[in-house]
Amino acid sequence: SKKQILLLDYQLEYNKFLDDYPDLKDEPQVKEEHHQEVDDLSDKIFEIIENRKNEAVEERKKIMTSGWIENEMEKFYMALSRLFQNEIDKFICSMQIIRDYYHNLDNRPLVEIPFSTIEIIKEEIDPTPIEEFNEENANAIPEKYPRIEKLYRTSLKTHFEYEEAIKESEKARLDKQNENQKKQATQAKGKKPAVQQTNPDEPKEEDFPHNEELKKALANEKAKFKYKITLLKYWGINYLKNLRQLSLSIYNKLEDWIILAIKAENEALDQLSKMLKENIESESKIKYELALDTFDVVVNMNVQNF
Repeated sequence: SKKQILLLDYQLEYNKFLDDYPDLKDEPQVKEEHHQEVDDLSDKIFEIIENRKNEAVEERKKIMTSGWIENEMEKFYMALSRLFQNEIDKFICSMQIIRDYYHNLDNRPLVEIPFSTIEIIKEEIDPTPIEEFNEENANAIPEKYPRIEKLYRTSLKTHFEYEEAIKESEKARLDKQNENQKKQATQAKGKKPAVQQTNPDEPKEEDFPHNEELKKALANEKAKFKYKITLLKYWGINYLKNLRQLSLSIYNKLEDWIILAIKAENEALDQLSKMLKENIESESKIKYELALDTFDVVVNMNVQNF
């Protein structure tokens, strides 16, 4: 490494100076010059350490802005939206089965709706943000998740849309029935009868013995549906919170690692400078090879400097 090359060059030059000028090694001015050379060496190595620190900080920024966590959140949101869609499919299917069952018990006409489910997953990208950060503390875990809230509200509206579809279907059935009755009356009497809006013979809901059971069964199914999607909502929010917490924890650990690593390198550099200056003061050559490890100074006793 560059640090090791600088250190080795200094050791060789210092030892060579003592060999070439042994009479000058005890001169105060010469010692001061050697001390200055050690300080210059320390400054060069310190600059290398600072460059390593800046590179580590930039790498941490790249990791934080790479969008990996955000992509994982998008993937999770898509999976969560499919779970919401599955609950909607089951809800509409269950509601239709319950209606068909009780209508058959009471010999009522079946109500048909023009769809089998209500699709909430759209092909276009939703611009609503998944997370809403607090401007005062951007590093805190968000408390609001607008897109999941929107998904929840959209899913919750489906049972109202289903009921509206049922009403429309029933109205269309009655209108068609009235139209058929008008045609039959016209054909029978040979003239156009007065407009009849509703069929007076059409039985009302209270006329069916199982109507109350039907209402209770439908209300129970709606309550279960709301409970399930509410459970999905809070499970999704907690999952995203944990994911964001893990990412923030990793970013903080990377920052701590940078701080501690640079601190350890600087302490090793200070220790090295102290050892070199002790050799200068003792007027002795640097006999064994010194190596500046990442976090410590290593004295290699197997290599001697000549």
